Amino acid sequence: NAISMWEYPQKEEKKETDISAETEIYDDLEDEDNTPSSWQIINADCRDALIQMRDDSIDLVITDPIWGINIETMGRFENSTVHFDDSKTNLSILAPTCAKELYRDMKKDTHLYLYTAQINIPLWKHALEEAGFHVRHQSLVWVKEGGGYTNVEMNFMPTWEPIMFAHKGARPLSEPSSDVVHFSRPPQEERLVPTQKPTSLLKKFIELSSDKFDVVLDIFAGSGSTIAASILMGRQGIGVELNEDIANIARYVCEKTECGI
Repeated sequence: NAISMWEYPQKEEKKETDISAETEIYDDLEDEDNTPSSWQIINADCRDALIQMRDDSIDLVITDPIWGINIETMGRFENSTVHFDDSKTNLSILAPTCAKELYRDMKKDTHLYLYTAQINIPLWKHALEEAGFHVRHQSLVWVKEGGGYTNVEMNFMPTWEPIMFAHKGARPLSEPSSDVVHFSRPPQEERLVPTQKPTSLLKKFIELSSDKFDVVLDIFAGSGSTIAASILMGRQGIGVELNEDIANIARYVCEKTECGI
């Protein structure tokens, strides 16, 4: 089920044979028009994984990085077993490197969807534009139904999230679409990680911004929802997840999806 051209080798070890292996994979996929797409979950720091990937090899990026708002101290995150450094300092270090490497790894005329906190949109916009991306002047709005994670002291409950949209080169959407999308979050009892996104939302973005057999990348893979949606849409999927336990959950989700369970 793995995409063998993404076996995460050291960059200096890549030889000409890697290119022919990549070609064989695409040839096989094109010959088997109705088979599930290939996928891989890499347990690594996203910055390390991005550096190892080939130039101009990714067709679409959908990702939900850390938000830089110390989210672990908020609401349901307080009892979560998923722990990560969600500080503004960590985000400020991470964003420029990720933006630069994503631009190098993505093909020309491709799209990027990035979930983030509204307060950090300027930070990401600067990092993405410095890397070469064109960032849409206004974020997409995901209306996710019901109140979100909040401190008990706050009165307003967030019911939506901004999603930044950027592109490298020029690619039209596959069909006209509103910049406000309505998709309910997965029920709490079905979420494998607190920030899990609905498959229906991910499938919409994949349909709007990629073609069959394209390679979809999520560098903060979490429970693997983006990669699972890629499988369902006949794309190839690459997920990068730092937490080993969560990476194993993502692999399990993708295996079930590939088997139609």
